[in-house]
Amino acid sequence: MKELTKEIIQYIGAVKKEYEKRYHIQILMWTVRKSFLRGLERKTSDLDVVFVFQNLDSKKKKIIFERADRRIELQCWDIQDILEIIAENKRRSLQEKKFFPYYKSNELKHYILDYYHGFYAGWDSALMKDEYGFCQNCGKHIFHLYEPFVVANMLYLDLKGQCKRVEMGYWLSLNEYINAIWSGLAGLHALSNGRPSDTQIRFLAETYLNGEEAKMLLSYVAHFKQTVQKQSNYCNMEALNQMLLDLKLRLEKKMKQFNIQEIDIEKELLDIEGQLKEMRNVYENSSC
Repeated sequence: MKELTKEIIQYIGAVKKEYEKRYHIQILMWTVRKSFLRGLERKTSDLDVVFVFQNLDSKKKKIIFERADRRIELQCWDIQDILEIIAENKRRSLQEKKFFPYYKSNELKHYILDYYHGFYAGWDSALMKDEYGFCQNCGKHIFHLYEPFVVANMLYLDLKGQCKRVEMGYWLSLNEYINAIWSGLAGLHALSNGRPSDTQIRFLAETYLNGEEAKMLLSYVAHFKQTVQKQSNYCNMEALNQMLLDLKLRLEKKMKQFNIQEIDIEKELLDIEGQLKEMRNVYENSSC
């Protein structure tokens, strides 16, 4: 996993303090997401950073999105939105025979994969920063709420969409192939009780593909990371198409066989709320 420079970490830390003051929020943690977390960053890639915050007043904040200097994209997500989404999806996974994801709103639907996999995967990665003890105090409760079946389902929807295009006769770009394959591999990883932060494409390919498939995919990934082009016309597209369709079948089979664990959802939420309240009190007292 590519490490962040000291300069970038200091810059993000300064932005964090500015946001807390400007928006009257407490930023509980921050992490990177997308290409850097997947091992798919290129020379031209933006650094996608997400702040997870709790409000310090009663006024509801929308998702905060800004493009900062140095090709850094910053987003702020409300912990209450995250908790509602993961808790409701856990309830649905236990109650519904045919699972349909809960998005809360159309605005949040755009970010659902990031909420489900970006936050989940970034949680215990080396690129996650936590200054208030949020992860230590709330970690076990949040991971009880996170349902591997739902994580896999969210990733499956991305894979399924690209497989449908392939079945209709469309050729995908190399970027689309790699990210769809990554979704399938990450879904298998979630259902195998794998560590959430083990999301690098090399690890997933070498763990869940056979030797020849992994070698082919990683050679295309290496080429993709060295070029500014995203075309796939130099690739063995028939082999990539077959890999996509095989992953879709493997993920469908594993999802059908997966046993969802029951938990006391309301108790976990109460425990998290108690910890959040305590962290807020400590933060506000220290700011006086």
